[in-house]
Amino acid sequence: MLDKKRFTFYCTLVAGLFLVSLFSSVLLPGVEAASTWKSNLPGSQAQVYSHLDVIINEVAWSGTVSDSESEWIELYNPGGVDIDLSGWKLVSDDGSPNISLIGVIRAGDYYLLERNDDMTIIDSKADMMFTEVLDNNGELLRLLAPNDNMIDSANLEDGKWSAGSSFPDYASMERISVVADSPSAWGSNNGVIKNGYDFKNKPIRGTPRQRNSLYAPLSEPDTDTPEPAPTDTETPTKTATPTETTTPTETATPTKTATPTKTATPTETATPMKTATPTKTATPTQAFTMTPRLPAPNHLVISQFRTRGPNGAEDEFVELLNPSNAPVNIGDWQIKKSSDCGQVIVSLLSIPPGVVLLPGQRYLAVSQSSRETSPDQIFSLSISDGGGLALIHSNGNIVDQVGLCSSAQFRESTTLQPLSGNYNQSYARKPVSGIRGCVDTNRNLDDFYLLSPSNPQGMTAPIELCPGVLTATPTTRPKATITPAASIAVLVINEFLPRPASDWNGDGEANVNDEFIEIMNIGSQPVNLKGWKLDDSESGSNMFSLPGSVLLPGEITLFYGEETGLMLNDIGDEVRLMKPNAQVVDTFIYPTVTQPDQSWCRQPDGAGAWRSDCQPTPDRLNQWDEGDTFAPPTEVEDRAVERVRLVCPFAEPLLTNLYQSRCNGWGVNIWRISFWKTDVFLLLPGRDKWGVLIH
Repeated sequence: MLDKKRFTFYCTLVAGLFLVSLFSSVLLPGVEAASTWKSNLPGSQAQVYSHLDVIINEVAWSGTVSDSESEWIELYNPGGVDIDLSGWKLVSDDGSPNISLIGVIRAGDYYLLERNDDMTIIDSKADMMFTEVLDNNGELLRLLAPNDNMIDSANLEDGKWSAGSSFPDYASMERISVVADSPSAWGSNNGVIKNGYDFKNKPIRGTPRQRNSLYAPLSEPDTDTPEPAPTDTETPTKTATPTETTTPTETATPTKTATPTKTATPTETATPMKTATPTKTATPTQAFTMTPRLPAPNHLVISQFRTRGPNGAEDEFVELLNPSNAPVNIGDWQIKKSSDCGQVIVSLLSIPPGVVLLPGQRYLAVSQSSRETSPDQIFSLSISDGGGLALIHSNGNIVDQVGLCSSAQFRESTTLQPLSGNYNQSYARKPVSGIRGCVDTNRNLDDFYLLSPSNPQGMTAPIELCPGVLTATPTTRPKATITPAASIAVLVINEFLPRPASDWNGDGEANVNDEFIEIMNIGSQPVNLKGWKLDDSESGSNMFSLPGSVLLPGEITLFYGEETGLMLNDIGDEVRLMKPNAQVVDTFIYPTVTQPDQSWCRQPDGAGAWRSDCQPTPDRLNQWDEGDTFAPPTEVEDRAVERVRLVCPFAEPLLTNLYQSRCNGWGVNIWRISFWKTDVFLLLPGRDKWGVLIH
């Protein structure tokens, strides 16, 4: 006979099993279909991720008003739990982009991806970089969990962008709320509520790291401060207080809803240092001069590294950069590593004696498992995923260090998160004006960003001086005296003129023959130019082989179009410099040229960043519009009265039968018919006295 205690136990057991079964089959339908993997954040509770736990919140597929390639994407975590994005992917159905995410997206916070570098939105730090282009005709984007389960999408219906715009507004495509993806779930930024500045200090037509302009007003009640004080309206959670809603004067005041600085700043809570300072948002110069205006480091830095890569956990490298203004002998320096979150220190490598890094030059050390093809040194030990790295001077002092754990021996202030997965990514020091590695605030988290794909470079790569770094190069003569250092020969393209309007070669004519390309030897050894080649795009003009002359260190040489036969297109083209074995050592792709007699040049000469507003200075050191002009050579003989002739600014490439005209101004006064073939021609009505003749 069953006593009461046993009977109660059996009843309880049966009831419990029944509830478990009921909960699994009834209360949680669709959980298996949604996702079954859990958060691996340290100390976090097991959490199942499901549809819309993280959303694709905003896509600037057309870039910014300053650069159509400065694209950015924003993710948003609408929940109340931090989510580790390790193993997550943001992919397009056509395979590009295909971004492996990393890091943590905090509850109620945003995750910002910027293309190429952290200069896209200059007053907001990116969480990650990507390099692939977003197709302006549309992309079907999917946000995938580690098991490739789709958590969210954009343009799922037809793959076309549901909103956003390109020229002239470059408005972002915004999610209107946390709803499933459909064409009606998206809209274009309204142009009233916006946030941030691009790299030219122009306003972003979007809301990076801020509540979208199309989101409905916040509705969470504020129980802390029911008093409708004026300052409460600056915090979104206080604007929606029931007390304020029921007050007619508060509801009827349009400025409380329409003022961007009051309703469009939800990130004041999540990222107060970036969006809570009114002067940085309202004063463009302050926003522009935050990171890019920091002086370049005056010491060598660890400019890029990774502790694992696509070839496995030991596919590693360390890249150094000399961002200073003088050569540095790094012979007998060491790179040391510390253990995972520990204090054990081991020498990773010792740099051979006599190695000298010029200003703007890099040094690359790779592991034995690396597939990088042009290393300067190979090491055999492995780097700990959660350890640290330090560059040690030959005198034993630490020159630079970076850590991946808060308790690692080598680190600077807040450390980076360890890399995970076998992806082609690395940590790179932040760029300034496109030159990577020019920032060192002694805070690892602020100085580095995640670069995907990685781009390790060594001593043979083109030299890149950090902006503002001045070397001892003279400014009054073509030959620049460079202190001899490592025995290397480095040639670069220094200046080119794709659209001449003056007689730069002094032959008495102003035409395409006045296009020129200038080459500079920024190395420490003379270079015989025989066999070196100049070319435009691969499908363009025939390649030009340079003559067999010697270019001394710091010397400039010049080649006009009449000699090279290269036609630099006004609608955009590429300029390439190649070694005798056809290996490209320097290249630059330029867009449509809108102004005649304006060259592209490096500033400073040889190793600086490219700029498009230069005064043509053939066979001289470069200068731009802020300096004095350099006039072309004086014409000779009976052409002296026509010292500078203009060419009608027709965009190239021209049709074979459309010959260049000599004109006064912008092609409205063709005044010398002798410049035209006269056997067959067509006279078109012109805007001025004469028509336009086409052979």
